[in-house]
Amino acid sequence: MAREKGIPAFLFTRADAAPNQISYCFSNFISIDVQTEALLRTAKDMRISRFAILHPTDHFGNSFTRSFTERSGEYGVSVVRTIGYSSDLVDFKGAVQKLIEHLPENAPPDFEALLIPDTAINSAMIAAYLPYLNIKGVRLFGPTLWDTPDFIRVGGRYVENAVFVSGFFANSRLEYVQEFIDQFYYTFGYNPSVWEASAYDTAIILQNLMSDASVSRESLQGLIGSLQDYPGLTGSTSFFPDGSVKKMIYILTVRDSTVYEITP
Repeated sequence: MAREKGIPAFLFTRADAAPNQISYCFSNFISIDVQTEALLRTAKDMRISRFAILHPTDHFGNSFTRSFTERSGEYGVSVVRTIGYSSDLVDFKGAVQKLIEHLPENAPPDFEALLIPDTAINSAMIAAYLPYLNIKGVRLFGPTLWDTPDFIRVGGRYVENAVFVSGFFANSRLEYVQEFIDQFYYTFGYNPSVWEASAYDTAIILQNLMSDASVSRESLQGLIGSLQDYPGLTGSTSFFPDGSVKKMIYILTVRDSTVYEITP
């Protein structure tokens, strides 16, 4: 519809937009590809090269695993083992054991990091099994789903040093993020989430691009598709003519049961 009418539109979905040479639909949310690229970039910075993946076999888990695996080589990362489990599973011991069943008894794991693209609670429960099965010294990596108090509440000491991504970090040290939070709370009486932050970013981008009265539908599509490194609340954002987006999102970690931002 957007292409038919020639009206640029923004999509707020975790799904990645289907590639189109010239698109009038632009994604401005934290897609799976944006998340996996951020995690892989962080792993490279940390000099972590060997991953195992433990994932639910639902759409999100399969898509996240596929995206991470397909891009891993670009960052010098090898996925040495991938184990799937039913999304209905409530006892994760058997799934965790499969990560090391090919190794001699009491041998250390043959991976440095474990990616778990599941909910905060499920991932925290999995983390609690690791030391009891002699999976030690392994760093946990995960999606934006971990960005909730439940992750530390359930995981406790077992999620120390975990790495995960966020589309909007309320405790960011960036001044304009704190100003937005203060103004939003003063106006609406509650704290903004990634949804409100994404909507605000999009509105400001459009306001800036349409400040010239001569901007038409067609030229607006071109302006959006060529926007690079916009410093938004949800990270540095770049758009492309095919409707895709590149974001430098927040990388978070847990230290002493507190979430901190990892800065380059």
